[in-house]
Amino acid sequence: LAQKATRYKTPDARFFWNRMLYLPYIRAGINTSHWLTKIMFGSIEVRTVYVGAKQAKAAIVSRLSNERAGTRFVVRGVDDDGHVANFVETEQIVQIDGEISSHVQIRGSVPLFWEQPG
Repeated sequence: LAQKATRYKTPDARFFWNRMLYLPYIRAGINTSHWLTKIMFGSIEVRTVYVGAKQAKAAIVSRLSNERAGTRFVVRGVDDDGHVANFVETEQIVQIDGEISSHVQIRGSVPLFWEQPG
């Protein structure tokens, strides 16, 4: 997100929640960029913070993968394709004095094949 030079034409399919609605138009070669909205499930928060006398902007962006989402009691472990349950990518972005730094952290279920009867 903090990379200024990179402009992505297509979203990361792991976080593109309404992708199935786009597929018929994509296959037909129809440009949907002006009338269909791409949906991400997650949260964004931007705050102004102070570091001594300096003012900075801090942002947190978290997004949940659409590949194995579900409650922790139903979806666990990893599937045959290597997708872990409840995979979340969180990026922290800090801008101060015109400089931008970014840190990305990922989390998800333990990547083991397992199930819990009940």
